[in-house]
Amino acid sequence: MSKILIVDDEGVHRRGTALTLSKMGHNIIEAKDETEAAAIINSESLDLVITDMLMPPKDGLPEDMESGLRIINMAKTLNPSAVVVVMTAHGSIENAVQAMRAGAFDYLTKPFSANELKVKAKKALEQQQLISENLRLSEENNYLKNSIYDPSESDKIVGQSESMKKLMENIYVAAQSQSTVLIRGESGTGKELVAKAIHYNSPRRDKVLVPLNCAAFPSELIEDELFGHRKGAFSGATGDRKGAFEEADGGTIFLDEIGEMPLKMQPRLLRVLEQKEVKRIGDNIAEKVDVRVLAATNKDLEDAVSKNKFRGDLFERLNVISIFVPPLRERKEDIPLLVEHFIQKFNKETSKRIEGVSKNAIKALMERNWPRNVRELKNVIERTVIFKEGKIIQEKDLCFSDPIPQNNESGTAMTASLPVGSSLEDMEKVLIEKTLNANDWNKTRTAEQLGIKHPKTLLDKIKKYDIKQPDS
Repeated sequence: MSKILIVDDEGVHRRGTALTLSKMGHNIIEAKDETEAAAIINSESLDLVITDMLMPPKDGLPEDMESGLRIINMAKTLNPSAVVVVMTAHGSIENAVQAMRAGAFDYLTKPFSANELKVKAKKALEQQQLISENLRLSEENNYLKNSIYDPSESDKIVGQSESMKKLMENIYVAAQSQSTVLIRGESGTGKELVAKAIHYNSPRRDKVLVPLNCAAFPSELIEDELFGHRKGAFSGATGDRKGAFEEADGGTIFLDEIGEMPLKMQPRLLRVLEQKEVKRIGDNIAEKVDVRVLAATNKDLEDAVSKNKFRGDLFERLNVISIFVPPLRERKEDIPLLVEHFIQKFNKETSKRIEGVSKNAIKALMERNWPRNVRELKNVIERTVIFKEGKIIQEKDLCFSDPIPQNNESGTAMTASLPVGSSLEDMEKVLIEKTLNANDWNKTRTAEQLGIKHPKTLLDKIKKYDIKQPDS
């Protein structure tokens, strides 16, 4: 049932209009002048306002066109979804045009029939439903956009494609739940960013988020990383140590690459999920923990279950909420936004002042399939920013498979010190040395930028190539 305000100083006409619409099942409110109309508009949520254009204004002044226009303005300002239909005298078409320009949806020329009133009201209320739905969707989208909290700009999820909008909606829904979430997608799609977004938009956002990569530890160490130990539990256990689950108590644990979890450890993990308790190595007493579990994988766990490489009961326990992160090749329309985001990020980190990317460079980026997804794009832009000396990135500046761009802004060869036929090792040494210097010898950041998974591998290469840090 719609709520309709009828504003008219002609009592008989107003009541006749009200009677016709009330018989259609609507809730009718009447006002005889601008003052009464203003009070109702200020206090009621209205769907439709039907008002005469010439109304006695405030303070008993003579009627004028401005009174009707003021009512239209009030209605549209205070009830954004409300639709206004104006009543105007026969032959005053210019009044109707002025009303439409002010925001009225339609007009009725006096005198009008009951049937004409019904038709106009029906069309106006259909329009009101469309406006209300558009406002609702807009508010929902803005809420989702603003509520996907990023603890830092570097953790921002970027994208406006339909698949990314769906992902953002799924993140919001998952964040409101306490259930386990399995985040699925190819390597480099940003599964860890999704996990962070879920945690930082959840009721646990003020508590700790503990990430643990299941592939980063040998099978004999993963138990200790997850559950901790008691002093003397094994050789080298010189004191008590909390595991990741105890560290995450009250907050969230993120188990990345869960598909790499050793089979022998999976029953223990399943017990934690079911019983909400952990037992340290060397302990006989289990401790209760309150932990939200998020897991991620790039593997086909259903296939692993069918081949007895992953427990089916653990998979079902993890897969309560499933979120898929789309590969970059399926959302290429997001590439310009991602490029802009990464340029801003690396401008700050390198103190560069890159201002943009040429159309040809964007075209070249859009044409690639990006088998390593957003991570690969990020590395390309980071290397490009490091070596770029001008303000606009051109297609020739992009660092794809060649580790070092061939020319800087002035056209001078950056690889002049490397003669034709130089080995890949020579090129790798130069790239590592330049990236280390660009990052003030921050080895962790350098390893990330070069796509080196383990910092120890970078240390080995520094030693192998005898790369020395410049004197500060």
